[in-house]
Amino acid sequence: MGYEFGVSRRIYGVVSAIVIDNKHPEGDYRVKLKYPWIRDASAGDDADHVSPWARVTSLMAGPGRGFYNLPEVDDEVLVSFVHGDMRQPIVIGSLWNGTDSMPAGDNMSEGTNPFSEGDVGIGASCVDNNASGGENNARYFQSRSGHKMVFDDTAGAEQFVLMTNKGHTIQMKDDDETINIFDSSGGFRMQFDAANQKITVYSAKDIEIEAAENIHMIAGKDFILEVADNVKAEAGSKWEQESGGEMVLKAGPKIKQNAGKIELNC
Repeated sequence: MGYEFGVSRRIYGVVSAIVIDNKHPEGDYRVKLKYPWIRDASAGDDADHVSPWARVTSLMAGPGRGFYNLPEVDDEVLVSFVHGDMRQPIVIGSLWNGTDSMPAGDNMSEGTNPFSEGDVGIGASCVDNNASGGENNARYFQSRSGHKMVFDDTAGAEQFVLMTNKGHTIQMKDDDETINIFDSSGGFRMQFDAANQKITVYSAKDIEIEAAENIHMIAGKDFILEVADNVKAEAGSKWEQESGGEMVLKAGPKIKQNAGKIELNC
């Protein structure tokens, strides 16, 4: 049946609706809805009733700040009305249903930790509560493209993971006290290992470090440099080397020195 507005036709509970548009003409944080359970009188009861632009609740909203998570077209949402007036709808939440399932299990693609050579672990924690034995270990977010943010509360394997759709990952683990940053191939990676007090950086090809001014490196004990082929160092003005003890220079076939003037023991 068609719907006509009026005080006697107010709805004080919540209803479900489907998002049909999320591009507000002025860019506001609003969506337009249809109510499949109400027919549009102006269309001769041949179409679903369409709402005005509905405001959407957020975890936080203020001037120039807040949490932005606008529903997608065709999403099912839960709607309430200001003072029951259907002309003032507010989306108060989003709903999964029999067609649109939550991101869990096979919908949560797993990655590989190149340091442990095992799974990142989110596939085991981001499952439905029945599959996890009721442990409810994960709190997570997955975007339309598949970017993920996971808070994993699995006992003894707690971790926080940020992962892009392609598998580029930042993983912070409490069990082995590591912070791991790696690309989807594992060929470019960095690890902060608090348990072993070590930082590891690896590149499958090149590493470049550049500073607009100074680079200052200090080692509390030894500084070891090993290369498979050549070492080349250049200074635009002055090159200075100093040893508090013995300095040893060794070469296989020969050592070359070339300067306008060479001074020894001056």
